[in-house]
Amino acid sequence: MADRAPKRELDSIMVALDRAHPPRPADKKPARTLDAFFAELAAHLDVDEGLEAPLQDARPFSGPAGLICRIETRREGHDLRARPQLLLPLSGEEIRRLEVGRLLSMQAALLSQLGWVLGHSAEGLLQLAPVGWTDQAKEVARELEMGSAVGRMVLAMLHSHTPDAGPLTAH
Repeated sequence: MADRAPKRELDSIMVALDRAHPPRPADKKPARTLDAFFAELAAHLDVDEGLEAPLQDARPFSGPAGLICRIETRREGHDLRARPQLLLPLSGEEIRRLEVGRLLSMQAALLSQLGWVLGHSAEGLLQLAPVGWTDQAKEVARELEMGSAVGRMVLAMLHSHTPDAGPLTAH
């Protein structure tokens, strides 16, 4: 029963993100290249049948370990480059309660040791993303898997060092 509340919270975040990020018009990037890239990525992630809508540029989806993910893409000449973003489910209140020094130390370690950035998403959530971009769907899938593990670790570390304002409710 306790697992249903976090699932509902994740679902409500997903709905809000989906409304905030509708599909981009196909004329911005060649749809054929994006479609092929996202089809290959879905195959690497084994998410073909589990998603309500196919993977798309900047659209949120439930990724590895249940974290909210999205794939950011850009064109570099004729190449399509991509990188994953993982949104950590902390409310604005929970983020404000975080110890700034600890958060900055964690960001420095993530950047120097893994090449990942812990930042603030447009939606007000903590966002984890690699600094580098890749043109390989298999590499993006690998980064999503690694990022999910890192995201869970970050959440656990933040939970264990929250000031006395009460426990974090993220899952």
